Amino acid sequence: MKKTFLFLFLVVVVWFLPGAVMAQNRTATIYGFEKAEFVTGKVTISAFGDLVMVRDLKSTYNELLELHLSKGFDRTKGVMIGQIVPGSSGNMSFDAPAEGIGEMDTVFFIVPGWSVPVAVGLLK
Repeated sequence: MKKTFLFLFLVVVVWFLPGAVMAQNRTATIYGFEKAEFVTGKVTISAFGDLVMVRDLKSTYNELLELHLSKGFDRTKGVMIGQIVPGSSGNMSFDAPAEGIGEMDTVFFIVPGWSVPVAVGLLK
């Protein structure tokens, strides 16, 4: 009886382990592009890629910020996730776009009309 239970337990673990490993949150620590302390916080993508959470956001900019996710550092291959109104700080969340964000690994905070992002982060 013990051997059968152990065998079944191992089969279940082996069956569900890859899914459990794949379903992990990915988090990026945000650093200001011009000066590290100008924008700080963390961006986390939920385990199933359906929610993008911004935590502990602090920004010295009084402009609207757009949150973008991209593959690599190519902003043209990215997608805007949401907008953050001036003066916002703390925690907020955005729904992920319908087309998904599976392999995106770079976070950009952009002021609309500016050519350089004000903050970046790499998802791990």
